[in-house]
Parts: sequence; structure tokens; C-alpha cells
Amino acid sequence: MFFKIFKMIVIILVNILIVCNGYSFDENYIKKMAIDNVKDELHSQLEDLVGTDIPVESILQGLDHLYYGEIKKAKLVLTEEALKQLIGVLVGSSAGTILTTLWDIDKAIFTSIQKWGEDQDRKIFYESFLKEQIKIWKTGNVPKWQVVAAQLNNWFNENEFFLGRIKLYSERKTWAETLKSEMWAKTLEIHTKYKKYFYLKKKLQEAAKRAKENFEWKVLLVHINYKKIARLLELAQEKVTKENIEKYQKNKNYRILVNRVAHINSLTKQRFTINDYLKLLKRFDKVNLKQIKEAISSLQGAQLPANLQNIRFYLTDFRYKSFVDKLRKDKKESEASDDTVKKVASSLMNIKSNEFIELVSNSNKSLTLLELVNQINDRIKNITKNNIKNGTQIQIKVSTIVNPLINYYRESVSNYLANEISFSTLINTRHKILQYCSDLLFEYQNILEKGAIYSDVFNEFVKQILYLEKDVVNIRYEKFEQYIALKKEICNNDNILEKLGKIQKEIAELQKENSVDLGLIKLLKAEPPFEHDTRSFKLLSGWDKLSSDYVKKTIPKIEKNINNLNINIKTISLKSSYLKSELQKYYLKEVSLIDKLNNFYIENSNFLDGFPLIQGSILFNGFDSVQGYNDKRLIDDSCKIDVLNHYKVAVNKLTEFENRLFDLQLALSENKEYLPFIESQLKYNESLNSLISYDTDKDLKYLKQIQEYEKESDNASLLFSKIDNLYERGLKDLNSNFIPYEDVIKYVKNESIKNKLNIPFSALKGFVDKTETNFNKCKEVNQKNDILYKEINFLRDSTINLAKNIKLWMDGNHNRFSGFLNVTSGKKAGENRCLSLENKLIWQREFIDKYEKIQNDLVVELSKPINSAYNYQQLIYKAEILPFIPIFDINQYKQKLANYIKNTTVYSAPKIDSIYYNKRKVYERVRVSPINLENGEVKFVVDVSSTCADEKCKPKEVSISYEKNKWKRCKKVSNNRFVCIYKPKINSGVYVAFVAKNLTNNASKERFINVVYKDYGENLTKYLKSFENDYNRGKSIYNYFPRGSTIAENYSLIADKNRKEYPHKLVFQKFRLLNFKDFEKDVDNTIYKAKVSTTWKLSGKINKNGSSIFNIDCYESIGTQKKFCKIKQIEGDTFIFEVKNNRNKNITKQVKIGIISHVPGKKKGGYSIDFETGKYFNSEKDLAAGFVNPKVKGYDKPYFNVGNIKDMGVINFKALKSCPKYGYSDYYSGMRAIERHVYCVRTLEGNYVKIEVLETGGSMEKAYIKFRWQFLGR
Repeated sequence: MFFKIFKMIVIILVNILIVCNGYSFDENYIKKMAIDNVKDELHSQLEDLVGTDIPVESILQGLDHLYYGEIKKAKLVLTEEALKQLIGVLVGSSAGTILTTLWDIDKAIFTSIQKWGEDQDRKIFYESFLKEQIKIWKTGNVPKWQVVAAQLNNWFNENEFFLGRIKLYSERKTWAETLKSEMWAKTLEIHTKYKKYFYLKKKLQEAAKRAKENFEWKVLLVHINYKKIARLLELAQEKVTKENIEKYQKNKNYRILVNRVAHINSLTKQRFTINDYLKLLKRFDKVNLKQIKEAISSLQGAQLPANLQNIRFYLTDFRYKSFVDKLRKDKKESEASDDTVKKVASSLMNIKSNEFIELVSNSNKSLTLLELVNQINDRIKNITKNNIKNGTQIQIKVSTIVNPLINYYRESVSNYLANEISFSTLINTRHKILQYCSDLLFEYQNILEKGAIYSDVFNEFVKQILYLEKDVVNIRYEKFEQYIALKKEICNNDNILEKLGKIQKEIAELQKENSVDLGLIKLLKAEPPFEHDTRSFKLLSGWDKLSSDYVKKTIPKIEKNINNLNINIKTISLKSSYLKSELQKYYLKEVSLIDKLNNFYIENSNFLDGFPLIQGSILFNGFDSVQGYNDKRLIDDSCKIDVLNHYKVAVNKLTEFENRLFDLQLALSENKEYLPFIESQLKYNESLNSLISYDTDKDLKYLKQIQEYEKESDNASLLFSKIDNLYERGLKDLNSNFIPYEDVIKYVKNESIKNKLNIPFSALKGFVDKTETNFNKCKEVNQKNDILYKEINFLRDSTINLAKNIKLWMDGNHNRFSGFLNVTSGKKAGENRCLSLENKLIWQREFIDKYEKIQNDLVVELSKPINSAYNYQQLIYKAEILPFIPIFDINQYKQKLANYIKNTTVYSAPKIDSIYYNKRKVYERVRVSPINLENGEVKFVVDVSSTCADEKCKPKEVSISYEKNKWKRCKKVSNNRFVCIYKPKINSGVYVAFVAKNLTNNASKERFINVVYKDYGENLTKYLKSFENDYNRGKSIYNYFPRGSTIAENYSLIADKNRKEYPHKLVFQKFRLLNFKDFEKDVDNTIYKAKVSTTWKLSGKINKNGSSIFNIDCYESIGTQKKFCKIKQIEGDTFIFEVKNNRNKNITKQVKIGIISHVPGKKKGGYSIDFETGKYFNSEKDLAAGFVNPKVKGYDKPYFNVGNIKDMGVINFKALKSCPKYGYSDYYSGMRAIERHVYCVRTLEGNYVKIEVLETGGSMEKAYIKFRWQFLGR
């Protein structure tokens, strides 16, 4: 057990810490392989991340450029994304994001200046000041902002006279202040960008440095691993090549073989190959159970241990086998059991390293020892009682037994000290010699006379064995003591974590005593919430919640922060430099010591094998117990080597220190620059706070008074507007000729009452007088407000000038300042705030003038004598649609008209009874498509009748009107029928009016029909194109067919299957509207029915083309009035069909008999038949039988309940070779089944079947149809 643990420790050391430098393989070749491996890994990672193939050399070259701060050169080698990912892979994703800021800084700054510096003054500033500053900053010499600000102020003072020359003199001062603020902000913006640029550039160089270190570290780890593999390959007699190293890493079986053979060769001076090892295994692989059983039986018969190694010798060494067979006594008694044989067979090929060496070596030590023992045993057997009476003869025989064994063990010890046999072989030999000696002495004393015991002889033998082992024990102890000393030297030198802990403790104490706040400045930086103001300082959160008290308390904190930052930077800088130096020394020293340790172990592995071995006492054949082999105990082996992990921990901590140092330096720079800024900002905020405390609400009472005046005027204007709109609408409807006059008057009166407009006209004039009074008062208040606004505007200008200097807002001053600006904005002196009131007054006066004239004109016309009752009635209508109470009494003029009619004979007008279009009676609306028109005309047939018996009441004429006040006389075809023609315009909806007159020209009330003229073919084309798109996108087509119908379910299932299993595309090519039929009052809310023909093409896994006719019904949803369409039937070629189905292949060659019945009997087929399979179903398929009711006409004889059917009449069944593609009934329309008639049926899959009805009969549910049928296909 200890041997295994010890070997494991050594293997771990070899794997992790590197082997000796004395190998025969090329060290440089191995290192180059390691570098290439890491390069290839980086190349693969970047190729996956960036998506392009980047040369490895370009990757490393780009990294070198970044390391030296040469960003422009790096851009020439690699893209931004590639470099970003490279640094991210080697250092971390956060380091890679630095490039985003650095990549195009020149372009970003140029773009920023170009957008800003457009006018002449800004160009002067850029050319004479900012441009020169940028040249200096580009070199890395970026001074503090205070220095730059002072230079800017000096430049402005010297050049102020030349700025704003195109401005008016009165505006130049304000313009100069604004310009100075903008110049200050733009300079600060660019100055900040360059400071950030050089800070990030330095940080990027650090990241690149760490990236190079990580690259080299990865190379080192791979190099260590490759050296270990190379040593194992060399020991295993394999070539040290790149291919074999990769094979070792990837091929598990190859790796196991190399490790096993390398271990074997490390235990002997002989050199074996993998082929040698496999050759032996193949020999044992060919051994059968019978051979193994014979070997076990022979060994047991020869009274030898039947262990695995002896069995292997028996099977492979002929000399050994012959010797064992010679010793075997009784074959029957020594046969092995089957279980034992199987157990041995399963372990036979599990050969240990030392066992392999014994098996393949030319000298079989076990056989030599066995032969020696056999010779001694033969001598003992030859002794007789007559020869052994003399004691001296017996002593000679005992020495003959013991001395050869002692000599054999002496030779074995010499071989071990010469490193020619393994330690485990020596221990096995020791045990065997003791066993053989005890066995021989025990047998010898059995031959001698009773009482001859040789315990003293055996004890003396043991002493000689122990004496011979002294050199073995000493050399093993000496070697292991040296090995432990080397380990202790490594552990004693492994003090990097102690030094690191001390540094960490010192830094922690420093940070505790001199704590710093890196986020102190960030919490105070603010970004203004309004776009036009350019500021550099940004607030991360709560810009309006910063208080001056907090700032006052923060200023001493910043001062303290600056002091503590200096202390931290100085200390961490010193400690980082010290740690870096110690790490370099540590690494070089430890690698050298580990190399030395591994060299020592490899050279002395046989002496260190299994150390320390401590065996207990063993009893042999009743002699005194014998002490087993014992090594000297090692005093101390507590050293655990973990150099690699310790080194990695220290490197990571060093990186943390350097990052921390970098952050501290940036924070120090920010704190130093920010302190004077925040002090000045505090003063600006205090000054602003006092200014914006001014009460700006004094003008509200003036504005409130003006608003009250306007409100009163608005109410009157709203009332006048309603009256005017209502009257104009009534007048328009009266003149339209399409709306009955009574309906117009009724509507106006209802709206007048509803909106409270029915008030006397004199009251309306009173509202105008009130508006005029309010207007005069408004002018007085406006004058007082002007004086107040002059004061407010002066205060506003002062506050804005002060606010320009504020970059950091406190105490909610920005909200208050914004509120101050909002309140004071627009408060301009001299503004006419009564202009709106004045305009309303003018409009109200115009309204009164307009309606005074309308009323006066009506009074004049109504006062004249009546010449025409119709014209006089029109004047009364115009009076009645006045929404207010007019200045005259309408009733007296109504009475005047009534008296006139009473005294004058009037013949009643004819009545319009019915209007027809396309032989169908229409009521309110008719839809027309181009296909319905003849010569582009709509022909209406109008039936009229007389309303009195007098001849003068008879219809004289009917007129049609489709334009305002334009009537066209219709053609008279009989006494009471007229034909009216209307030429509609496409995409229009027009109300057409009809009126009938008698012989006295008395006209009837108008009848109105809404004629909607559209190209419904275009609408249906869009509908079918939508079907095509959904079909091609894999969407369900179920909703294009009547919901719940068999056609919907069948077509959608077939389409889904075909699109999934046979991807293809459907294209409709040409559309034509074949038929269009309008429905006005249909029980199922059908609007219209249409037939559309189209050619189509299927391409993809299904290739087919054809033409189809779609029967489409369109409906109007009850309640929502939404319109939708459904495909009732598809005639002609079908593009929805089963590509593969389960129908009988012979079905097309046979004529079969079918019987269908609504409720079929036991031997009468079924309710419905599927012609594709020839099977019957209880659900609706291609054809089904209906329920026959003798009392209901049309359903009193057997009929087909469902199916797309075409009656071909009485024709020869056999002569019909194919069915037509068109003219089939709707699936649910049904069709009478007539005996001897031949029918064509289109299946739900789009195929065709011919049937001939042979017999019909029965009634109710027992009605049946018997027919013969033949499948015709497509």
C-alpha cells in the first residue's frame, strides 16, 4: 500500500513540476512545440469569437504593439474586435473593453470639433488656441485643468474685441459671454478625453503586459507537460515527435501502454518496446481454459505455489514446464476446479512491471532456485539410515542443505546492490529461500532418527540472511535520507506565501489607518438634464438631490482623501516592486531544486522503491518465528511540495496590487483637480439660491383677470360656432336632394334643444356687447402687467449669466432654476395679451351681421305672394332650420302656405313600388363589379303605380339623379315600368336618387339606392394572395374554409403534412373574376358570392402546375359589421393532394360495387366511402348517403348527402375515361341519386372517381344507394 502511495507522489511531482534536463530528446524542439500549441489554441479561440481566420503571427504582433502603446500600429495588424477578444482571452473581458474608448479618439475629437466649430468666431478660437493645445496634449503632456482654464481666459481677454463682429453692438456683450461659456465647455470636454485616453492607454499597456505574461505562463505549463510526456515516450522506446505527443494526449489506450512500458524500463537496464509488451499479452490472449487448468494442476501436483506468475512461467517457459511436470506426483488428485481456472484466466494478462521483466528475461531466477532446491532434495532422499549413524556425516549433509541457499541469496543481494534486479524481486527471493530452507530441514529431520531437531541450524540460517541484508537496509536508508533532504530544501525555500502574507498584512494595516474613498468624486459629478448646456461632470444618480451641506462636509473628506491616497500609492508601489523581485528569485530557485529532486529519484528509484518496508514475523514449519524484512524508519517526511499553486497565488496577488495602484493614481489625479472646482461651485450655488428666491407670482392676478375675460368670450364664441355649424349642415342636407326635408328639420330641432341653442336672436346680440366690455377692461390690465415684466426680465438675465458657471447643482437649485426659467419665460413687456379677445369680438360681430341678413332676406321672400307651393315650401324649410329663435314668426307663413294649398287643386304624385337590378329586387344598397356591367352601365328597372283614380295621377316620367341637382329622365318601357341607366365610377360609393312625376308634374318622395362600384376581383386576388403567403410560411389554412367543415379539416391536414414532409412553394400566377353575385338581405349574412380562376405552380419536393376555380362566399359579421370571406369549393386541378397514401395499388384497375346508407345494416357497406382507400366510415368522406323523409320535397328520394359531384347523365360507364375538372357541386349541397345515371366525384384529395347508380331504395335511415365505381386518379 505504501509503495502505491509513494509512487503516486512521485508521479504527481513529475507531472506538475518538470523532469530533469539530462534527457536525450531535443529540449528546444519540445519548447517550440509548446509555443506552437498555445498559439494554435489562441488562434482557434479568436477565430470562434471574431468569425474570421487571423494569422497567429499577426495576433502576437498586435499584442506587442499594445504592450509598447503603439495603438495605431496595432490597428494596421488586427481589427479592433480581434484585439479586444485577444486581450479578453488572455486577461479578461473587462480589459478588452478599454480598446473601445482608445480606438478612434482622433476621429471622435475631430468630429466633435467639426460639429461645434461651424461659425466664424468658433473657427477663430479653434485655429488660434484649441488646435495648438491639442497638438501638445497628443504627445501625452496633458496639464491640470486649472492651467488650461487660465490660458483660455488670457486668450479670450486678448481676442474679445475681434469676436461677434457681425452682431449688433448692443448684442455683442451677451454673445461674448455665451461664446466664452461654450469655449470653456468644449475645451474641458476635449481636455478630459485626452486625460482619459492616456490613463486608459497606460492601463491597456498593463493589460497587454499581463497578456504577454499569461501567454508565457501558458507556454511554460504546456512545456512542462510536454517534457513529461517526452520522457515517458523515450523510456517506452517511442519517438519523441509532435504526432506521438498529441497521440499520447488524445488516445487513452496509447497513453496506458506508454506509461506501463516506461515504468517497466525504469526498473531495469534492459529496454523493452510497446511491441514487446503487446507480444507477451497476445501470447496469453491465445491461452485457453484447458491449458490454464493443466498449469494449475501441474504446479499443485509438484507441490509448488500455483500463483499467477508461476502459471505464466509454466505457459511460456518450456524448461520451467518440463521441470514442473517432472516433479508432479499424481495427476488425478491435483486437478484444479473450474472456478479457480476462470478466476486465473481473468487475471492472467494483468502483469505487473517486475513480473513482465521476469517473464521476458533470459534468466529465470525462479527456475534456477527451484532447480537448486530440487538438487538438494534429491541428496536428502539418497541418505539411508546406515549412512547417518555417524554425527559428522550428518553435519556435512546439513551444510549441504543450507550453504547453497545462502550463496543464492548472497548473489541476489549483490544483484540488487548492482541495480540488476528490483527490490520486490529481492523480497520475493528472501521469502522463498526461507520457505525452502524450512521445508528441506523439516523433511530431512523426518528421515533421521526420532528426536533430531534442527532449530539451531534454521536460526543460524536466518542470522546469515539478516547479515546479508545489512548492506541493502543501509543503502536504502541512505538514499531515502538524501531524497528527504532534497524535499526539505524545496519546502524550506517555499516561503513566498509567508512573504506575501506579511505584505498583505502591512497593506491592510496601512489601508485601515489611511482609508481612501475611490467613489467620493463620482458621487458628486453631475450631468445637466437639459440638452443645450454642455458640461463635463456627470452625476451617476440623483443630480437634483445634492445638498450644499453635504458638499461642505465633503470638502475636508477630499483633502483627507488626497493625503491618504499619496500614502497608499507610495506604500503599495514599494511592496509591489519587492514582491515582483522575490517572485523571480523564488521561481528560479524552486524550479532548479525540483529538477535536482527528480533527477535523484530517477537515478535511485530501485533503492527508494517501497521505502520503508516493515514486515512482521513469519512462522515456517514449526521452527521459531522469523523476523520479516525491515527498513530503518524515516524520522520526518512531512514536507508537501505545492510550489506551482503558491507561485500562481502570489502572481495573482501581485496583479491585484498593480491594479489597485493604478486605480489609486487615477483617483489622486481626480481628487486634486476636483477640489478647487467643487469649492467654486459651492459659491455659485449660494449666489444663485438668493436670486431665484424672488417672488415671480405677482403677475398671476393680472393674468387671471385676462383669463376670466377670455373665458366669458369663449363661451359666447362656442355657442355661436355650434349655431353656425348646425345651420350650414341643415342647409347642405336640404340642397342634397338625398335626405328627406322632414328628416333634416327634425335633426336640426333635436340638436338645437340638445345643445341649448334655441334662444332668441336678441340674446345672442347681448353676448357680443358683453365681449366688447371685457375687451376694454383687458387693455387696462395688460398695461399694468408690462411694468412688472420689465423687472422680472432683468432678474432673469442676471440669473442665467450666473447659472452658466454652475456645473454642479446643489440643494435642488437646478429644479428651482428650471422652474424659475419656466415661470419667467415668455414674460415679455409690450406684448398684446388682449389680441385673442379682440379677434373673438370681431368674429362675433360678423356672426350677428350674417344671421341678421339671412333673417331679413327670408322675411322679404316669404312676404311675397305665392306662385309655386313647392318653392314657397323650400323657403319655409330654410327658416325652420335656423337653430335659434328668429326675429319673425314662422307659423304665420306656414298658415299662408296651407291656405294657398287649400284653395288650389293638387294631384298626388305616383308611388315607386320596386327597383330591380339584374332581375333582383334591391332595397338600400347594391354592389357592382366590372364583370356585372354592360358597356360600363348599371341598368335599374323601376316599377311605379298611381296613387289616385284620376287620369292626371298616372305616372308620366321617372328620373334618376347621381349628381347634385342634376336629373336624367329614364326610358319608359310600359305604363308602369321604366329603365334607368347609371354609369358609375370605379372605386366609388354613390347614393342614386329616383323620383316619379304625374301628368301635373307633381313629384313623389325620392328613393335612394347606395351603389358601391369596386373591382371585387382585385379584393379577391388580395385574399387569395394572402392564402398563398400563409401557405408558403407554413401557417394553417383551416380558417380560409368554412369553420367545422370537412373540406376545411381535410385540406388543412393534407397541406400540413405535405409542407412538413415535402417542402415546396405555391405560386398563384393569373387571376380572373368569372362570376360576381351581390346579396343584400341574405339569411346567413352573405354579402356576395364570386368565382375566381387562377393558374398555379408547385415547386420544390413537389413539382406540379395546373388551374383551379375558387368558389368564394363573403359575409358580414352580425354586430361588428366586419367582413370576411371563405372558400366554399376548389374546382379543377388541385394543389392540395396526398403525395403518398395508403390506398390499394390495384384499386384503379378494378370496378367495385359500393353501398352507402344513412344508417347501414350489417352487410350494407357504410354511411360514407373513402375512394382513396376503398373503406367505409361513419364520418363524412368523399361520398355519403342522406336521410330520406317522404314528407319533405327534395329529400323524399335517396340522395347523396355530401360530396363534390357532377351528374354526367345516362352514358356508357366504360366509355367514360376521364372526368371534367369543373362544374362540381358544393360539398354540402347534396344531389339526387338517379338510377342508371353516371356521376363524376372529386375526392377530398383531388383525385377523380366515376360511379354508376345501380339501385336505390328504402326510406328514412334505411334508405340506400348501390353503385359501381372505378378510381380514375388525377
